[in-house]
Amino acid sequence: MFKLFRLFPFLMLLAGCMTHQEQIEERIKQRPQALAVLDGENQDRIRKGQLKPGDAKELAWYVYGDPVRRLTKTTEQGKLEIWSYTQTEFDPNSRATYPVMRPVRTGSGHTVWVTDNYMVDSEPRLRETEVLRIEFKDGKISSIESMVNP
Repeated sequence: MFKLFRLFPFLMLLAGCMTHQEQIEERIKQRPQALAVLDGENQDRIRKGQLKPGDAKELAWYVYGDPVRRLTKTTEQGKLEIWSYTQTEFDPNSRATYPVMRPVRTGSGHTVWVTDNYMVDSEPRLRETEVLRIEFKDGKISSIESMVNP
């Protein structure tokens, strides 16, 4: 039991190190039905992580997994379902402290002002950025938006 407990962090590290291709293959193993009806060329395209408008919603799940958010958009043309994927990263521009000036009495009886940094919180500031958005109409991909890094 103790050995298994010590191995748990290592096993979790390995689980987080799957490549995108390995993640796609794992999802295909979980639900092989939607991929089985495609011809060989389209199966290969999905296994490579390539989606296009007109693909079924299930194929988007194979490639990207469950979205972080699911939204509904209503337009004149009808309702759209939107899957949103994000990445979270440390925000270097956040400030967890701010300066505070306080009086300190010296040994000679004079008062001097000292600046200390007051800690607002001890948690690092994180920034969540949407990196991918997939819109579906009638169960099919209608558009794919992805973030382009400048």
